[in-house]
Amino acid sequence: MSSTPAPVKRKPIILLVFGLLLTAPAWSQVRSGSIVVLGRSRQRVVLAADSRVNLGGEKYEDSACKITVLSGKLIFAATGIVGDSSYLLPQGLRFDATEEARRVFLRYSQAPENFFDLGTVGTLASNWGTAMAKHFRAAAEASPASLQEWRKRVDRSRDSPFIVGVFAGLESDGEISVYSVNVDYVKPREGLASAEPFFLTSMPFSDDYPDDFPLLTPFGMPEIVHEISEGKSARAQQEINTRHILQKTLSAEAYARSQVIRMVDLTIAYHPKQEFVGGRIDAIELPRDGKVHWVQRKQNCPEN
Repeated sequence: MSSTPAPVKRKPIILLVFGLLLTAPAWSQVRSGSIVVLGRSRQRVVLAADSRVNLGGEKYEDSACKITVLSGKLIFAATGIVGDSSYLLPQGLRFDATEEARRVFLRYSQAPENFFDLGTVGTLASNWGTAMAKHFRAAAEASPASLQEWRKRVDRSRDSPFIVGVFAGLESDGEISVYSVNVDYVKPREGLASAEPFFLTSMPFSDDYPDDFPLLTPFGMPEIVHEISEGKSARAQQEINTRHILQKTLSAEAYARSQVIRMVDLTIAYHPKQEFVGGRIDAIELPRDGKVHWVQRKQNCPEN
């Protein structure tokens, strides 16, 4: 009996080229991402993501780099409204989630004493959340049309935030730390203090959790990952049976990598909104006793 999951069959993609008549804004407006999966244990963190961003108007791009290396011991990923560079916004109000993460990391590197103490990872995550909330607020107030577009892109039926950022890294004591940051836009209310709306979540491990068994957490489009974890469908049961075989035949680190990548692969293949997810899968690992290294990476995505 084979111990390797069967490759997911995908429909062939036909690309139609319309020439060079499109204006620049058609290709560089609001960019919204779809699926990021985090696998974490006390010994390692693995992040995987698809490559598709929705550009609006039924236009998509399959070369997005959703995972970013901030340092040899710190990684970042985001899904949701990851950027807005549309003509609807003045130049000074356009934003990019990944570039904001790099700016926050640079400021921290130059003057860590100016940041409050949540550990390195929590501090960076909190400051990124504050910065992104300010971007959303300033842009929304300057351009109500931009706010309307963001709301179209996000599944409000699931009470989804505009963006989720994931920070994972090694702290000074050598422990792995993971934070997720949910950021939304909340219209300021007259007479009330102007708090920036973001929700910071730490992801610690309970004492009884196995030492190197990956806990899988999806961000963005979680339906297929939840389906598998709940085991309520024939497809889910087949995957669970395959997991049991892989656990016996692969090393702990190889098993962790395979499961995180597999969940993105299954989301691409089976999610009911397949038009929003696709492209090649990037994956990266941060072991507790080492540095960040790529498991697989598109050539257009920066290594460091």
